Amino acid sequence: MNLLGGRSESGGGGVIYDTMHLETLEERRRRHVSFWLVCIRTSCAYIALSMIVPTTWPYMQNLDPAARKTDAAWIISGMFIARIANNALLGPVLRLMSLRTLALLTSVMVMASYVMWALAYLVPSHPFYLLAASRAIDGLFGSDTVIGSVFVTRGTTSKERGPAMALLAGAAAAAYIPGAGATTLLSLLGPEGVTVGGYRFNMYTVAGITAFSVFLVTTVLLYFFFFDNEIAYQELELGLGGGGGGLGRRRADGVRSNYVGIATCIMVMCSVGCILLFNDSLLVPMFMDMNGWPEERAVRTYGFLMMGFSLVSTTMFVVTAKLANRFGERSLLLAGSVVGFLGFFVSLPWGSEMPPTVAPLPDTIGTNATEALSGAAVMANTTESAQVPLGCPPEQSWCATVPRIYLSQYVTELVLHGIAVALLASMCNALFSKCLSPGSEGFWWGLMKAMANISRLVTPVAFSYLYQYAGPRAMYGTLSSLMAAVLTVTLVSYRRLVSAPGRKDEETPLLAESRSRQVSGSETPCMARSSEYGSSDPPEHLQLSSDCGGSDPPEQLEYHSAGRADQPPEAEIESDDEQTLINSHGR
Repeated sequence: MNLLGGRSESGGGGVIYDTMHLETLEERRRRHVSFWLVCIRTSCAYIALSMIVPTTWPYMQNLDPAARKTDAAWIISGMFIARIANNALLGPVLRLMSLRTLALLTSVMVMASYVMWALAYLVPSHPFYLLAASRAIDGLFGSDTVIGSVFVTRGTTSKERGPAMALLAGAAAAAYIPGAGATTLLSLLGPEGVTVGGYRFNMYTVAGITAFSVFLVTTVLLYFFFFDNEIAYQELELGLGGGGGGLGRRRADGVRSNYVGIATCIMVMCSVGCILLFNDSLLVPMFMDMNGWPEERAVRTYGFLMMGFSLVSTTMFVVTAKLANRFGERSLLLAGSVVGFLGFFVSLPWGSEMPPTVAPLPDTIGTNATEALSGAAVMANTTESAQVPLGCPPEQSWCATVPRIYLSQYVTELVLHGIAVALLASMCNALFSKCLSPGSEGFWWGLMKAMANISRLVTPVAFSYLYQYAGPRAMYGTLSSLMAAVLTVTLVSYRRLVSAPGRKDEETPLLAESRSRQVSGSETPCMARSSEYGSSDPPEHLQLSSDCGGSDPPEQLEYHSAGRADQPPEAEIESDDEQTLINSHGR
C-alpha cells in the first residue's frame, strides 16, 4: 500500500507501481523514506515549539522577577521577525546548496538555539538577551515547514502531492499532542527543579534539553536516510514532451490571477496565525492572573488543554477532505470563519467574580474589605523558588473591574479554535492555489507566508500590551472584531473564491494514461521496465511496438534519442490541442 496515493502490486514480471516509468523500485522506496523523515522533522519542530513558546513568560519571570509580560512577547515575536527573513532568503539559498544540505545545516543551528535556551540560568545578568537570541536563531534557521513543502513539491507526482501536503499538515497539527504532553510532564519538576553539579534541571531547562535531544535524533536520521528527489521535474518533462512552447504557453499567458480571492485567502491565513500565536503566548499568563495559580500549575493546565486542541484539530484535518467533497471548499472556509469568531466571543468575561489580586488596590480600600483580605491571602501564597506573588498584579488596574474568565470558557475556546484552524488552513490553501495564474505561484506563496509570519509577529506583542493595560475584555473584544471582519470579507468575496479566469488544471494524455493504468491478471511481464528503468521492457503505455500483443502506440508519440541516460525518453506531442497547462505544483 502506498500512503502517498499511488498503487503498488505484484505481477507476473515483478512489482508493478504507478511511477515505474519515472523511477526504479529502490528509488521509490528511498523517496518515500525521505518524505516520512520530512514529516517526522516537521513534527519534531512543532513538538519543540509547543514546549518552549508557552513557557516563555514564566521562564522570564523565574529568571528575573522584575520582568514584564511584554518582554516575553518581544522574545516570541523575535522568532517571527527572523522567520520573515528566512522566507526571503530560502529561494537564493536553495540555488547554492541542495535541500539535504540545507536541512542538515538548519537542524544544527536549531539545536544550538535550544542549548542557549537551556543555559540562560548561567547568564543571570542578561537572561532576556540570551532567550531573545535563542528564538531569533530558531526563527532564522527553523524552516521546517518550508523545507517540507519544497520536498513535497519536488519529490512527489501531481497525483501524490495532495495527500502528501495533507500528511505534512497533519504531522504539524498532531505534534501538539506529544508536545503538550511533554510540557505537562515537565511541569512536575517545578521551577525549582534539581541542582546537579551547579546546573539547575527544572521545567524550563529540561524543556530546552529535550528539544535539543529530539532534534539530535532527527538530524542523525536525516544524515543517513534523507536524499533529494526531483521526480516532479521528471514528470513535468514527460508531460511537456520536451516542448515547453505551443498551446501550453499560450494558455498560460492568457490566464490572469484572481486577485480578490488571493487577498481574501491571505487575510484568512493571517487570522489562522493570530489564533495559534495568541493561544501559545497568552494563555499561561492569563491562567496565572485569573486564577492565582503558580506557574507550574498554569503550564500543566495549558499542556492538557493543548493536547485536546491538537486532538480536535488533527481529527478535523482528517475529515476535512471528505467534507470538502460534499459541501465545497468555500462553504467550509465560511464555516471556519464563523467558528473562529465564536471561539473568541465565548471567551469574553461574562461573570461577576473578580480575579484574585496580589494586594488590595487603592480603590478597594474601605469599599470592599472582602476582596482586600482575599488579595492579601493570595499574596501570602508564594512559591518558594522565586517568591513571586500570585494573582492579578496591582499594575494592571483592570483587575478590580473586569470579571475573571472561567476554565470552561478556555476549554470551549480551544475546541472551537481547533475546528476553525483545520477548516481555515486547509481550505485557504486549496482555494489559494486555484486563484493563481501559472508562473506567479512562487511570488504569491512567498507573499502569503510572509504575511502570515507578520501576523504571528504582531499578535503576541500587540495583544500582550492590550491585555496588560486594557484587560481581557478589550483584548477579546478586539479579537472578536477582527474575526468578524474576516467573516464579512469571506461573505462579500464568496462568489469570487473560484479558479483564476481561464485556468484549466488538466493532465496531458500521456500522464493521464499512465495514472489510469490498471493492473489485471491478464497483463504480461511486458509491463516491466527496461533495464534502463530497472526491469526488462518499458511500461506498456510507453512501448513502441505491439510485440506483447498490445496495440500500436499513438502515432503522435515519438521518442527522442537525445536526453539523459538515467531518464525515460521524452514523448513529444505534435498536436497543439493535446498540450495542456502544467498546474501550479510544477517548477
